[in-house]
Amino acid sequence: MDDSTDLMMTVVRGGIDYARVILRGRIDQCAVQRLRTQLGAVLDSGARYLTVDLAGMNGCDENVLDVLGWAACRASLQDGWLALDGVNHHIRFAAR
Repeated sequence: MDDSTDLMMTVVRGGIDYARVILRGRIDQCAVQRLRTQLGAVLDSGARYLTVDLAGMNGCDENVLDVLGWAACRASLQDGWLALDGVNHHIRFAAR
């Protein structure tokens, strides 16, 4: 396993309400589950405002977007939001 390409997540808290989640590396199905667990833990700990930094990721597929959408809904239910940072390409969200 090449550690330089595995997904690394860093959470930086800015008080009780705010968290910045920095993602680096590649993401596979196992990493998607880890991301969901980590975002859930951050939200459960009281954060309502999340910024997710995608600049260091080697791609972003629909599974990642599903997790981000889930986290955005969770944040919204807590009267918060989720913002994306470091997006190098357009991401389109389509209503289903």
